[in-house]
Amino acid sequence: MFPLQLPEILGGIASQLKDRAGTRLSVVRRNPSPSEAKEGLVAEFRPGRELVLLSLSAEMPNDEGAQLWQGVLESCPSLAARRTSPNSGHGPVYAFLGSSPPLVVVERWYHYQTRKYRSTDKFTGGLNRKLVRLDEKRVQ
Repeated sequence: MFPLQLPEILGGIASQLKDRAGTRLSVVRRNPSPSEAKEGLVAEFRPGRELVLLSLSAEMPNDEGAQLWQGVLESCPSLAARRTSPNSGHGPVYAFLGSSPPLVVVERWYHYQTRKYRSTDKFTGGLNRKLVRLDEKRVQ
């Protein structure tokens, strides 16, 4: 279930959140994977890249779901303005966890290592990255 329509979402963030090119931030609405549903993931925010809103369970009342998503939209500008320490990786990913307000916000840093490229790996994914480490800390 998607409690807010796309125009409502875009109206809430259009003036505040921009991507790296200075245009409107990408908003993705999709169904959660089984592991995301088990974790209780409601949304993921990648500053300067995208905002992913996951569908909510059908048992949740529509007004409660809209309140959850509004909470996500309200906290994204302050998360985008946060100063981050220089870590390896591509920047933080903010995960919004929970099934009722207030949501728990977790900052995740994904650390990757490129694999060695050998002559036989031309078309077999030799340039794919391997996840080495995942750092998580709760945001207050």
